[in-house]
Amino acid sequence: MLESRRLKYTLLADGTSDRCLMAIIDWVIAELPVSSGLTIARQCAVLRNLHLPSNQLADKLRATFLECPCDILFVHRDAERAGLAHRLEEITAAMVSAGGDVFVPIVPVKMTEAWLLFDQEAIRRASDNPNGTIALGMPRSGRLHELNDPKKVLAELLVY
Repeated sequence: MLESRRLKYTLLADGTSDRCLMAIIDWVIAELPVSSGLTIARQCAVLRNLHLPSNQLADKLRATFLECPCDILFVHRDAERAGLAHRLEEITAAMVSAGGDVFVPIVPVKMTEAWLLFDQEAIRRASDNPNGTIALGMPRSGRLHELNDPKKVLAELLVY
């Protein structure tokens, strides 16, 4: 159990649109039995203005540790063509190289946006229309993995 009752986490994302993962992380943390009375401080590592030695994940992690100290680091990498197992190995090896130890890999096999397509209420909140009543035409959750471009589908739903 956390002594201070405060948890500070950082999300190191693949891109700026992946900040939406922070709401999912918050939700997951809130569901943990130890989260009662826990204050959550969160931040997203923005490294684009830094001059990194390389574009390698280990260098990004080192910069994140310096710029965004935290209790736990969430590392997002899309599986893309590399696949889930490869990305998990890549994140773990980069963490060891960078000297990190408390992390959670986030590796969607399909684009992150596909994760958001199962919750109509979340989409309505994200589009600043929580009380909307127009049918969104959400894709069936059992078929999300078949979408070629979940980002495009989500963008179209946010317009409603």
